[in-house]
Amino acid sequence: MSEPISVTRMNELRNKSETAKRLSDKLYQQSMLYAQILDREIQDNAQFKEKLDGMARELAIGENTLDASKANMMIRDQYKLLYGRSPHERSSQLIERSKKLTDSDKNTAYSYAIQAPETMKAQDMDEPSFFRAQDALSKACAKELGIPETKTRSLMQSVYQEKHQENYYKDYGHREENKIRTERGLPSREEKQEQAKERKAEREKAKT
Repeated sequence: MSEPISVTRMNELRNKSETAKRLSDKLYQQSMLYAQILDREIQDNAQFKEKLDGMARELAIGENTLDASKANMMIRDQYKLLYGRSPHERSSQLIERSKKLTDSDKNTAYSYAIQAPETMKAQDMDEPSFFRAQDALSKACAKELGIPETKTRSLMQSVYQEKHQENYYKDYGHREENKIRTERGLPSREEKQEQAKERKAEREKAKT
């Protein structure tokens, strides 16, 4: 996953591109921002066309000399300037890597999957969250394996379930989260859900 680009780096890149030099400051900064958002989308699911089309339409709003088609190409150009390859090339790279997973890759995914309890304990939050822990671990695993995060999440789930014959989320995740909740004197997930239902019922009753 790429890190946010600094203003200094943006200026350095602009000086290397004749196309970028011709853009207004506003269009250059916006298209650079959209290129980074596009990369985040590609890292997540290896898809980009729908997201790119939507951002291109937004970028073209209020610009007399820019239509969605030109804005689309502008964002593509900025993406390549930032990452050294086109959105299509990056997407294809992730997809092709996903097709070549080895047993070693699956073991790597498993090692990340079982780090969830320690990751929850390290969270800077009032309450532990298996979902947030799993999300952070899937991002780290995806970066190491070079595959989309959606693929990593499903891989972590499948390799865990294959080894333990239980659901990664509903069984393992809920159990480990509840252990930490108990250690901290917090209500379990189930108790918290029941409390939320009771509060909702009370609000509905107050309306009548």
